[in-house]
Amino acid sequence: MQTSSIVMRAILVIIFMILWGQIALAQTMTTIEIYENGTAHWITEMRTVLTSQSGISQWNMTMRDTNKSKKDLEEFSNRINGKIRSAENYSQRPMRARDFNISYETISIQSNYYSIIRLSFEWENFSRQNDSKLIIGDAFSEEMMPSSDNVLVIKI
Repeated sequence: MQTSSIVMRAILVIIFMILWGQIALAQTMTTIEIYENGTAHWITEMRTVLTSQSGISQWNMTMRDTNKSKKDLEEFSNRINGKIRSAENYSQRPMRARDFNISYETISIQSNYYSIIRLSFEWENFSRQNDSKLIIGDAFSEEMMPSSDNVLVIKI
């Protein structure tokens, strides 16, 4: 009995490592945490491999450029507000984005270096309740659907 438990744990560890590897290699990962009040906290993480020391140095300079971060944050908030207007029209309910944030970092995974841009915001009235069900589908447009190199995680 103990051997089967060990084998099962080993299989679960292998599955986790395979899934973690796929998530670690994904270029874009979006996590949406949906709260009971209908607000959702969105975090989009874009990852790029840094293939040379000069690429790492250039990325480090980018991370310190406050003008670039302000411009990136403004472009991001404009893009999200456009998507929210589209979702409002489709869902026929008012929505609003707030608390936009951007951060940059470098991480190392399996001897590779990656640049990471993390964008986040709160989406008010993202979901709605229908009896005991939480409805989120009417807030998504086609352009928001993940592609094969993206990962979408929804936490409720």
